[in-house]
Amino acid sequence: MIISILCLLITYGILFYRKKKGKPLPRNVGRILLVVECMGLIASAFHYVQTEVTEVHQVKRPKAGEKDEKETYRVSGAGNQVILDTKLEDQAYSQKEMAGIFKKAEKEIDDTICGENKDLSHVERDLVLKESYQEGKVTAIYRSSNPDLILSSGKVTNAALTSKEEVTLTAKLSIGDVTESYDIAVIIYPANAKTKEGLEKLSQNAWKEINEKEGDKGKVTLPSSLGGEKVSWHLEKENTGLQLSILGLLGTIQGF
Repeated sequence: MIISILCLLITYGILFYRKKKGKPLPRNVGRILLVVECMGLIASAFHYVQTEVTEVHQVKRPKAGEKDEKETYRVSGAGNQVILDTKLEDQAYSQKEMAGIFKKAEKEIDDTICGENKDLSHVERDLVLKESYQEGKVTAIYRSSNPDLILSSGKVTNAALTSKEEVTLTAKLSIGDVTESYDIAVIIYPANAKTKEGLEKLSQNAWKEINEKEGDKGKVTLPSSLGGEKVSWHLEKENTGLQLSILGLLGTIQGF
């Protein structure tokens, strides 16, 4: 606070000296500088009262689910002083509160897990398995009974599947050190070539099988059908002719 007082006095002294020498600053500039110095002095006085005059005897713990309270304290005693950075953790949930939060998290899973699938009784596309629910209050780790069909990330690998198959997903839900398991039954169907995602999976799997099973052949025949649907294969290359045409047109326009 002493420094703020000195800054105010020096600023005022400089302004007074310039005015006396006939080289005053514009009136508005001088006023702004004095206002800034006064505001600095007020803020310093408030800081002094908070940190020097007011002694802290009790602190309020954040409510359950709120962010931890971080503060820096100066501890004085026996002629010594130390600076301590602290973090006061939020209150623990009661058992009743935890039960309610777990139940809401399970409902949130039910509401979001399907993704682009209609329901869990007919799954062809990837599922939505989030890492946390209820605004971060509940963390989740998933385990699949058949990782070859559903990964823990929710990715569905059904390109090689020929008939529907049931898979159980187990969500390990946690609030701090308290955990709860939630089982979810999912019926996986073979990839559907009538959808873009299904066609992509089937074509990728077909190419994988070509590399794995026909690696000794000089020529390979590409499949004419995937997932029961007729398909055609075409090379995808850049159209350099189109690029040259556009380049010529741009040159003409610029010259014009």
